[in-house]
Amino acid sequence: MEILAYWKVVHKMEIGNKEIVGRVAVDSGQLLITDPCYLEKKSNESLYEEVCKKTTSPKRLGQVLNGLAFATSSGYGDGIYDVFAEKDEEGRVISIEIRFD
Repeated sequence: MEILAYWKVVHKMEIGNKEIVGRVAVDSGQLLITDPCYLEKKSNESLYEEVCKKTTSPKRLGQVLNGLAFATSSGYGDGIYDVFAEKDEEGRVISIEIRFD
């Protein structure tokens, strides 16, 4: 069985009205949420440094890229974490949740 098809069968689950829709890999203990078009405007090294400043601060999260992105520590370090989506009646995604446990 194809790995992706197997994953969809085995990992199909829901929490309340949220359904698991994918997974995200974390290899630096951090996660960045942004529109990909903003990544071209900053070098990888300077962006990584900016993200690290936020994720190692006392709050362990915050806005980066002049407010165009959000960075957070995963709390548990590296791993692969489930992504859940909540959809409205028309099937549009209205929220996502990433569980770091």
